[in-house]
Amino acid sequence: MEDRETPQERSRRPGYREPIRAGRILAGQYRIVGDRPIGAGGMGAVWLAEDIELNSAVAVKVLLPAMLLNDSAIARLRREALIGQQLAHHNICRLHGLHSDGEIKFIVMEYVDG
Repeated sequence: MEDRETPQERSRRPGYREPIRAGRILAGQYRIVGDRPIGAGGMGAVWLAEDIELNSAVAVKVLLPAMLLNDSAIARLRREALIGQQLAHHNICRLHGLHSDGEIKFIVMEYVDG
């Protein structure tokens, strides 16, 4: 059985940088804007991004590195995306999709300023 470094162990390495940073392009389409998240919670962080194909601002909710090996966290992110796609209301931001970029799992949704 191969030893696999956990995200927590990887983040403790000298010189380690978070995989999300300004200018990073996720899934070939979403360019991260700014040097810090615009929101964060227990499972993920939300970053402002630009959809470079549609030239529009979007919010990208990225699963935290510590959650990448947690199957239930990945399942919860997927459920959030599935439920979000079914909702349509002027007080709920519209969900664009669930994506992966290497180990990074993320949801793209409508960006609402404020």
